[in-house]
Amino acid sequence: MAKIDKLLEQLEQSDMFFRFVKKVARGWYEEKPKSEPTIKTVEIIVEKPVDRIVEVEKVIEKKVMQEVVPAWAKPLAEYQLLVQYVTKHPSLASILLTNAQPQEQVLRFLVCGSQWSNILRVWDALAEQAKQTQQPINATEQQVLVACLALFNQTLSDCQAQLQCVEQGASYHYDHHQRANSRGERVQTVLLQGLLNAAEDVVRSAVVITQ
Repeated sequence: MAKIDKLLEQLEQSDMFFRFVKKVARGWYEEKPKSEPTIKTVEIIVEKPVDRIVEVEKVIEKKVMQEVVPAWAKPLAEYQLLVQYVTKHPSLASILLTNAQPQEQVLRFLVCGSQWSNILRVWDALAEQAKQTQQPINATEQQVLVACLALFNQTLSDCQAQLQCVEQGASYHYDHHQRANSRGERVQTVLLQGLLNAAEDVVRSAVVITQ
């Protein structure tokens, strides 16, 4: 025991022991560092108002362009209708269209129809048809003949060729009429009007049925 007490006494007097005790005491009494604050994650939901979707009708202005046919071109539309008929009439097509391509038919009709020699041929073809069928030419065939005369007259200045006007019930005259039948003294039916040249001479007599 004496040795232990002596050893303790020596330690108490030692600088090393003193520093050790001091260090322990400082570590014991000094304030402990504060614990790090806990970080809390808070989820915040923010409701953001959304603008209302409004459907807007887009008005598109449409301009309707009305096709205006010039005055000089209007007869062309009429000729086109006549050409459509002529294409289905073999005897007339051979005179007025002469195997023209579809896109050239109206032009060919204008050129051929304005020639007097072709007008005579058209009249002869219609007269032959009328005599065979014993029926008047139809309205479209009449229009074809009139259109050809109008084209020809545009090449003249002071005079015009025209159709001969023969009325039903008129007295038969061999200089102005040609019968499609064998007898009769009065005109019962006019199958085809006669043709007068620019000098008003009868170059083709009217085809009639007499009784």
